[in-house]
Amino acid sequence: DALPIYLGANIGLTSLWLAKHYYCERVICVEPDNSNVQLLQQNLTANQIQFKVINAAIGPTDCLARFKKSNSSNLGKIDENGEQVTMISMETLLQNELQEEMIDVLKLDIEGGEQSLLTAGDLRWLNKVREIIVEFHPDIVDYPRLINCLKEAGFNYSPPGSLFPQSMDYFCRD
Repeated sequence: DALPIYLGANIGLTSLWLAKHYYCERVICVEPDNSNVQLLQQNLTANQIQFKVINAAIGPTDCLARFKKSNSSNLGKIDENGEQVTMISMETLLQNELQEEMIDVLKLDIEGGEQSLLTAGDLRWLNKVREIIVEFHPDIVDYPRLINCLKEAGFNYSPPGSLFPQSMDYFCRD
């Protein structure tokens, strides 16, 4: 059974797809927007997916941050003008939720927050990840640097559209 983790889970549509496609016993979702969290839980429950939802933002450190919602439910992001939210690091997430397990699939869609997540703080957590599907935001991040960061961490890279027409940036270990 695969273990997917979805960072920036929104209302859970991709979490449902990952759970069904990879025959997951459970899925772990991290989402900072309270209204999205409610729909996320409803969607996973209605589809009989075992899940753990963590109502927080993900980042390089454990701290309080500010999350600014958008009129579109999937465009919220960390912003100094937002509402206060808890931010947890990947290290904390792994300690609290996985112990010794590996992350089979990490889906990363955190509206530009991938820059600090992949370039600041302790990155040893990447050693516990087998595959990463990323929705990078090249207009607000250093896209080449993030690709190189993951390649240097031992991942092979498949550019968007190279696996199938709508595929995202994909990284996997040998």
